[in-house]
Amino acid sequence: RGRAGAVLGNGLPEIYPPEHAALADRLAAAGGFLLTEYPPHTPPLRRHFPARNRLISALAQAVVVVQAGLRSGSLITVGWALEQGRDVFVYPGPTDGPHYTGCHKLIREGATLVTCAADLLESLAAPLSRNLSAEPPPIDPRLAEGAASPEEIMERTGLSASLALRAWVRRAETG
Repeated sequence: RGRAGAVLGNGLPEIYPPEHAALADRLAAAGGFLLTEYPPHTPPLRRHFPARNRLISALAQAVVVVQAGLRSGSLITVGWALEQGRDVFVYPGPTDGPHYTGCHKLIREGATLVTCAADLLESLAAPLSRNLSAEPPPIDPRLAEGAASPEEIMERTGLSASLALRAWVRRAETG
């Protein structure tokens, strides 16, 4: 069973952006982890984030891209994932949305299309599928209404990353 974690593009003890400090506290309280390869008090410099994405993909069994423009950091993560032999899955967004052009490019280039959690589970190994097969808990639809990303649902509801992603995908499926 996996653990939730966050990979930082800066040194501890600072959390960047600062408004994610409460999320970092919740993560630690739930037995999760914060990981950084930078010395204490290293500032969050722009060049640190592509390197951070290398660690994110290394920690994952697979990478799922839900939203990515053509110049998205998600595409950097995909590059690292492919180099590390990780599977890449893409959830397609609206064809007229600029925040999804990177997703559509990845699909054209051969990434695996997923439209629901079942698609992803079919492709992954059995141990992971057992961990993700449970239905996400019901959430007040007003909390997820208008959320632009799974991260926003996480912040509004306190759900874990995997549950927030499934809630977001379910909301997208049901319109």
